[in-house]
Amino acid sequence: MNICFIADGRSPSTVSWVSYFCRRGHTVSLISTRECDRAAFSGATVFLCEWWLDKLAARIKGSAAG
Repeated sequence: MNICFIADGRSPSTVSWVSYFCRRGHTVSLISTRECDRAAFSGATVFLCEWWLDKLAARIKGSAAG
């Protein structure tokens, strides 16, 4: 099975779940919302997608000012 997680790669829960499915032979990808230790995800493909948080924060600040 192919599984894709979108989560904070620094979270112990994320490490646990990704490792669990990798050990069982699944193809696992992680889209991490923050920079993380990619070595913690042996057997998984890790992508970094931090930009959306910055855009969301700017949008929230902009709407609060207006």
